Amino acid sequence: MTRKVFIITGYGEGGRPTKEEGVITSFLERSGFEVITGRKSRSGRDLNKEIIRLIKDCAFIVVIVNNNQKWNIPYEFGITRGFADSTGDEAKEIILIVEKSIGYPWIERYFSDVKGSMWSTVDASGSEGDIWNDLMNDQAFMEAIIYCVSLSLGGGPDAERAAEGLVRSNVPLGMTDPDEQRKWKKEIAADEAARIITALERVPGEMETKHYYAGNLHWEMGNLPEAEAEFRTALRMNPNYPDARQGLGVVLKEMGRIAEAEAEMREALRLRPNFAEAHTVLGATLRSIGRYTEAEAEYREAIRLKPELAKAHYNLGILLDAQGKTDAALEEYREAVKHDPNLAQAHYNIGCVLSGKGQLEEAIAEWMETVRLKPDYAEAHGNIAITCQKLGRYDEAIREMEKAVEIFEIQGRLRDAEMARQFIKDIESEKKLREALNENPDDPLAHYHLGALLVQLERADEANAELREALRINPNLAPAHHKLGELFMALERPSDAERELREAIGINPDFADAHYRLGELFLKLGRPQEAETRLREALRVNPEHAPARYRLGCLLADQARNDEAETELREAIRLSPDMAEACYRLGILLVKTGRTQEAETLLRKATVLRKGFAEAHRDLGILLRDTGQAEAAKAELKKASVLFVQQGRRKDEEGVNAILKELG
Repeated sequence: MTRKVFIITGYGEGGRPTKEEGVITSFLERSGFEVITGRKSRSGRDLNKEIIRLIKDCAFIVVIVNNNQKWNIPYEFGITRGFADSTGDEAKEIILIVEKSIGYPWIERYFSDVKGSMWSTVDASGSEGDIWNDLMNDQAFMEAIIYCVSLSLGGGPDAERAAEGLVRSNVPLGMTDPDEQRKWKKEIAADEAARIITALERVPGEMETKHYYAGNLHWEMGNLPEAEAEFRTALRMNPNYPDARQGLGVVLKEMGRIAEAEAEMREALRLRPNFAEAHTVLGATLRSIGRYTEAEAEYREAIRLKPELAKAHYNLGILLDAQGKTDAALEEYREAVKHDPNLAQAHYNIGCVLSGKGQLEEAIAEWMETVRLKPDYAEAHGNIAITCQKLGRYDEAIREMEKAVEIFEIQGRLRDAEMARQFIKDIESEKKLREALNENPDDPLAHYHLGALLVQLERADEANAELREALRINPNLAPAHHKLGELFMALERPSDAERELREAIGINPDFADAHYRLGELFLKLGRPQEAETRLREALRVNPEHAPARYRLGCLLADQARNDEAETELREAIRLSPDMAEACYRLGILLVKTGRTQEAETLLRKATVLRKGFAEAHRDLGILLRDTGQAEAAKAELKKASVLFVQQGRRKDEEGVNAILKELG
């Protein structure tokens, strides 16, 4: 097989290569190809034969269409196409690279009938680095290159069979809109990525771009260890490959190896200082470990380099949002959707900000756009439902929440589906209660039940109004005082909470939940003796009050009253076997008293019962380390580290990483 490639392009002023040609030529030459262009053909009446002579021994053909020279292309391309179509079994594959500013009708006129042509679009107004990014991020281009390279590196029939069908998997000719391309790629991503990786593995020879692309595909499929291996292979072949550095950095970040991720991103930027995408990812990496000032600087540098980079605006918006700078965050989210109107997550976040500002109709509009772009975005459907409920549009709210339930079930998120079903019941309950109050506005129990429901739904102002109305009608309604106490606890108004809870107990001394909540309040206020009294009083009234048993057990454990604490925690677990926190606290207590085997069982149970329970993974890892189970300890500690990063708990993450470092 030959290692020559023929490039057809309209030449720049003075016959100089265009930027697009320079980028493609450099890539192909690095891959070991000799690049042939029309400049080497002799003009005159034998031009046709001369071009055919040049392409005769070439492995494949690249056609670059630049807007300024597009009218120079058809003649030369026509000869090439005629030759390629007439060569039977030796037909040449054609890769078409088109400047984004060229309209589809022109492309269709000259290229729509090209069998097997593969194509990509580039922004020729950018730098060579930008053009390279366009190509590297385009599945169609990379599949085309891989396919053609596989045929030209001497792979024979096996390589051809391995790459068979890659041509057909490319973005369809004429699909010029990047958002349409992304949607199309997503629909075929999993199957196609797996097939392409298989083809890549069978391409003979070593080429860093092959491994870079395989790394990207593994990352898209969620195969992080495989992605890391491919990126590292690419970097062993070419340590100065900034794209592979960035790809490795992204993978390491998602694996929770933040220090390594930061190092790779900084190396990518050393190699290519104007790499806006790398600045964006570095910013996200720094944000994940609480280095917000540095993260903001990286996002702003990315935007300075590439103002149209929607992801940088979006990530900056997230950072500002988390700092309570909602107006500035909203501005960045809007910039993101201006440059990428199909960025569903940005629309979703705009809706959240607007909802927080009380602009509910505008928020619904943004979430509606979110689900138009991403119909399986369950949280957006849920937010629409919650907001419609607030506006009294109950039927619409139920419809949207039913969609959320369906999506959660499809995604296997059964706990979320159950919560959404409960919310539908809450919507139906609110609808009935409001209908009842329309008929009888002076029904204290209807006001109470509506207020209690609104507390549960975290609609504090409405809940407060309904509960106070219930007490205006019936001042001795103890459950309303109790529910107000719970509301004030949630609002961190401890004096008001204590007053209302005492009022409930004064009306009904055997109100177990009021005693329990008052004990919980005293624990938060650092008044353990009073807390113990109230918790025991709750258990006197209701010995099977599992939360009271748990809280009392924690209080006793903190006072080193281990036997009493163990009794209460075991009873809490008997009454509520799925209480992860009780399993965790009893496990920690048993570690202190040397009963490590049962402690390990309880800590493992806690991690199963409550997803994302970082402390349980950490302390289980420490226990496994101390009992000589080093590999199992590392696995749990790594899980804890990732969770602490996700939860923004930097000090806890640093502590876990220090232990991991000791384990080696």
